[in-house]
Amino acid sequence: MSSAQLHALHAVGLIVAIATIMQGCGAPLATRHTQGTVFSANPKIAVLPFDNYTDQDMVSAKITEYFQVTMAGRPGFTVIENGTTFEALRRLRIRSATVLRKGQIDSLAQALQADYLLAGSVLEYREVGDKFLIKIPQVSINARLIDGKTGATVWTGVSNDSGDRKESLFGLGAIKSADELSRKMVESMVQNLQALFR
Repeated sequence: MSSAQLHALHAVGLIVAIATIMQGCGAPLATRHTQGTVFSANPKIAVLPFDNYTDQDMVSAKITEYFQVTMAGRPGFTVIENGTTFEALRRLRIRSATVLRKGQIDSLAQALQADYLLAGSVLEYREVGDKFLIKIPQVSINARLIDGKTGATVWTGVSNDSGDRKESLFGLGAIKSADELSRKMVESMVQNLQALFR
């Protein structure tokens, strides 16, 4: 192997190493919980329908379902069945779960026998083309956990991510669809939530 070929091989190796290191850079999820809050063991949580602030139809239903399904499969808390939650919202005439008054929180938590309510919204959900005519998904979700007894928000999570954030070389590691990206974001948020109840 010639010296020029050896240098080229080292350069490619260095680029791959830097790309691999850069894959882990950036934090698409920011969370905060109220200091001093004692989280009850194995609580019952109602996942409320997320509000949709995007131009895509049915996105909030997808995200709500992703949270419902992901949380239902985890130890540490019990998730109230979504049909029960929707029925209580209808009966109490609550149209939006993003802005809840204290009386609505009290009534809803009591009707569902829920320790916590998880509410949120989808702010961005799209796939945009880049210079190579490849679609790159971009998703932004926020969520908050509301204490059913006090009405206080005890945890918040904001996740903004792009499908090319973990892309290394030639598209390796890129997430190709907004659905796949949003499922990964929800998984990360649920892991963070689950850690509160350990």
